[in-house]
Amino acid sequence: MKMTMLIITALLMTGPAFAQEPAQQQTTKPLDQLYAEWQQQDNERDLKYLGEHRKETEDELAKFNGLIAKRDGELTEKLKRALADGDETLVEVALDNIWSNKRQLDFSAEWVVDQHGKRLLESARSVYRKDLITEEQYTEHLGFFRKAKARTEEAIPEALTKMVEEAKQKVPQYFARQERIGRPYPF
Repeated sequence: MKMTMLIITALLMTGPAFAQEPAQQQTTKPLDQLYAEWQQQDNERDLKYLGEHRKETEDELAKFNGLIAKRDGELTEKLKRALADGDETLVEVALDNIWSNKRQLDFSAEWVVDQHGKRLLESARSVYRKDLITEEQYTEHLGFFRKAKARTEEAIPEALTKMVEEAKQKVPQYFARQERIGRPYPF
């Protein structure tokens, strides 16, 4: 009997809770208006992403250009001084620094082109297809991507290549050691 009373009491207590549950919210907006609002939100989001991807690509390209400037300036001068001095340790350290810079450049170039750059290109294509930007704006983004890609594919300066060749004559054991451990010098 107590069990039956407990069940009845529980049902009586939960009944009003279900009765007070609000009905699903109904909208008075027509479906076409809702679709238009959602489309506008999608368009605004796509334009926002385009701006973010452009900024990310520009930032990564600036980092890449900084690494190029470091290589062509301070690291090349360091190798030049080391070769003039003739000390093997100075030459090896300068070569290691250039190698490290080359790895950083390769990584940064990958981010400029394959990561941020491709996202920029896809965003630009998407908003251009939706007619949210003009043809001139699209070609400007496309041109920026192409310039960034070309910049990352530029050859190593001939002067630096010649200095590395000279270093091969002065410290052949360094290059032999790199070959032996499976890390041939990149240029």
